[in-house]
Amino acid sequence: MLKKLGLLLSLFALGVGCDYISDPIKDGLSGQPGNQEIKRVVLLEEFTGHQCQNCPDAHAVARVLKDQYGAQLALVAIHAGSFANVSTDYPYDFRSQVGNELFAFFNGAAVPNGMVNRKEYSTSLTHLKNHTSWNTHVAEEAAKDPDLDIRITKTFNSSSRSLTVKTDLKGLRNVPGNFKLSVYLTESGIISPQKNGSQRIENYTHNNVLRTSFNGTFGTQVMTGGIALNKEESYEYTLTLPAEWVAENCEIIAFVYDADTYYVVQAAKKYVRD
Repeated sequence: MLKKLGLLLSLFALGVGCDYISDPIKDGLSGQPGNQEIKRVVLLEEFTGHQCQNCPDAHAVARVLKDQYGAQLALVAIHAGSFANVSTDYPYDFRSQVGNELFAFFNGAAVPNGMVNRKEYSTSLTHLKNHTSWNTHVAEEAAKDPDLDIRITKTFNSSSRSLTVKTDLKGLRNVPGNFKLSVYLTESGIISPQKNGSQRIENYTHNNVLRTSFNGTFGTQVMTGGIALNKEESYEYTLTLPAEWVAENCEIIAFVYDADTYYVVQAAKKYVRD
């Protein structure tokens, strides 16, 4: 009995001084519970804007896909371009430096459109696809076997608002290539006007908004020499959340992609507070 009491006191002591520490077993691999089968997690990046009259249609498609694929789909809404400009009727600035750079790099001039795992399509020689075809492309990518696994663990202190994210990578097969890891932060539940056709929706809920990156727009070099079976690497990043970002609505999105083609081979997601 004394041994059990001592163990409980020790565990309590470890928790003091930090508002929230995630449970690595709960986090699991690729955001899944630890003993479940590892699946391919697809990244859908949506270029959008609050002054874009057709963008709510794309938002609706993304919501349906999220409900359908659950843990197998990671969403990032990138507000950029002229339709993301602020005005008297649309005063909230959703733009970010990372989003602006992605928009310029991938030539996202027309919105709504998006990228599914940043795959380049030979028929159009572009990474961008219209929202009417997202369902088909997400289904194709979700059915593929994963090349590696990503484990996300995190620590968030509500007093300092410091967020530390650790990503553990593990190769599931041998894949030659030049790979990078990107870790983004998104926020959902932002209430602000949105254009919808000729109408203006005053209290529109904006979800999965790209806020920032932990390691730059195009990430960090990883898996030097290529992905190898059972090869493991870990990377840790820290940032401070601004006061206006609601931590409970923020989500960490991590993904590994081929730096030569930009094709995403695996993604993972984890809420800051869960």
